[in-house]
Amino acid sequence: MQFSSTENSRLIIYILSKCGVLRDPAKILPLNIMLHVPITFTLTTLMWLKVIFSSNFNDATDVIYIAFTETTFVIKVLSAWRFARLLQFIFLEWQTNNLFSLKSANEHLIWNGQFKTFKIIAFVYISCSLSVLILSFVSVPYMETYRLPFAYWTPAGWEQSSYFWYICFYDFIGMAFTCISNCTVDMYFCYLLKHIAVCFRMISMRLVKLGYTSEDVTKNLKEIITFHSKLKSMSRHCEKIISYPILGQILFSSVVLCFSIYRLQAISFIETPLDFLSVFQYMWVMAAQIYLPCHYCNELTLQSAALHTAVYNCNWIDMTAAEHACFANLAPHVAPDPEPALEATISTTDVPGEVATFKDSCDGERTQIGGTSLTTDLVPSTAKHTLKT
Repeated sequence: MQFSSTENSRLIIYILSKCGVLRDPAKILPLNIMLHVPITFTLTTLMWLKVIFSSNFNDATDVIYIAFTETTFVIKVLSAWRFARLLQFIFLEWQTNNLFSLKSANEHLIWNGQFKTFKIIAFVYISCSLSVLILSFVSVPYMETYRLPFAYWTPAGWEQSSYFWYICFYDFIGMAFTCISNCTVDMYFCYLLKHIAVCFRMISMRLVKLGYTSEDVTKNLKEIITFHSKLKSMSRHCEKIISYPILGQILFSSVVLCFSIYRLQAISFIETPLDFLSVFQYMWVMAAQIYLPCHYCNELTLQSAALHTAVYNCNWIDMTAAEHACFANLAPHVAPDPEPALEATISTTDVPGEVATFKDSCDGERTQIGGTSLTTDLVPSTAKHTLKT
């Protein structure tokens, strides 16, 4: 059976397509608008109206924490709609471009292991998000005075009238829809970052193997550079898509955590245990909303920076003179000088010896790359001062 690098995202994409978050850019937006205008946008607007017309601060805090979350979801939806064509292009490249196909059984093993962990994290995160919804609505029949689990503005007196179950039903449908869509689109954005990060890891593995096998070093290195260039382009596309949604999520979720803590201290666990547990669980979900994108962004940065070390670990000593020349000219395109925060990963006292060995293996040749010698292009900037002294 043919391997598909996007197989791990199929369920996420299916859910988001049915929920109207992802769309086909070749079509207009009837389904998306029909779903999100009466549910997402209307519910968010009613929640902010409830905050505005609240008579006191305590009433406002009962609503504002979820209103911020819904607002963040609106930003994510609009971003997904705006960059629908770009998202389609990225996934089409992953599915059809041979550069993204895995080359060995070891790569398959690492790829599957990485996304197995991702699936577990996604399952736990989505399950905890849904448990907040379940705990909140299960507590409604046990209330002495009926109130909406996730309050929004309604005409005066409706919550204590025969209309209550109608507005409660809308509350349940709206919150269930936005909850499933919101936590799924969170993992969708995280998947974009994870996929690119694992691809960078594949590049590192292929760089390390250079010179240790009978394969053509020049051909493999050129393919790696093309792959790396494609990934850099996709990283910039990914940044364009998710930067504003993640920024809004981090800012708003931080505010939500503050309001949730304030609300939690006003709830008695003995009197209303389900309410207490739902708010406590909601706080955990908000913390995860902040942590997960930061974690996968950091993983992408680390895997990209690891390319520099991978260049050193390949078998450049045993390469032929022609392969040395190609390697010297092409390797800096894959592994430029690392960022200052990452330079400490390579000992400055060891690098001069490495450079001397590399120079000896080239029989004293110093290949010029744009007027700069090889020995200053393949060592970190912190080591260059050591070399001069």
